[in-house]
Amino acid sequence: MLTNRIGLIAVAALASYSNLGHAAGDATRGQKYFQTQCTACHSVNTGQSGVGPSLRGVVGRKAGSLADFAFTPALKAAAVTWDEKSLDEFLANPTQKVAATSMVVAIPAASASG
Repeated sequence: MLTNRIGLIAVAALASYSNLGHAAGDATRGQKYFQTQCTACHSVNTGQSGVGPSLRGVVGRKAGSLADFAFTPALKAAAVTWDEKSLDEFLANPTQKVAATSMVVAIPAASASG
């Protein structure tokens, strides 16, 4: 479940940008994890994509559809609209969810990371 993942993008990066409730998650730990592990590639600011796309407004967005980012053909073709379940699956094992994605960094579950 997404709220059990400490690195969880929805808690860390999107808590203030979406209307999803993540009461069971640890937003402080998630934010710290996001800042140390994810910001090298991702931003939460509109129009500020880097190595990875901006995550601002990712919840509810079709995978591979952000206009200002060059996604892999596999991610563009993926029949995925990001929600709690799809983000959790992708973050746990990106290449299992979308085989030819360029995101290969998995986010460990909270119980696995201490």
